[in-house]
Amino acid sequence: LVSEEEAQQRLCSDSVLLIRREDVLQRWTEDCSLSSLSENPSDPRWRDLDVEGQVWKMVLEADLDESGAKVAHIRIPAAYSSGVTLFTLQDSTLGRELLTEPEIPLL
Repeated sequence: LVSEEEAQQRLCSDSVLLIRREDVLQRWTEDCSLSSLSENPSDPRWRDLDVEGQVWKMVLEADLDESGAKVAHIRIPAAYSSGVTLFTLQDSTLGRELLTEPEIPLL
């Protein structure tokens, strides 16, 4: 059971995916073109999240090879939306109410 505030926070969170440092650096090569990350016209969230800048920061940290705190993840746009699944008996009062509620889509 979660509080209303916690449920609200979870349902309204940004759709982002965290990519681990190791996964980013493992795929990095000197000839990578990162500019395409910011120039994606179909999804401006790549630019808004400054994914290109996040990757550059991570690469520069790796090049410096200094000890200390380093960025653990980058954030990229995700193709999912948060949501919940509701279960109830179809013939119950609550079930009938949920089935007729216009703001709750049936999937």
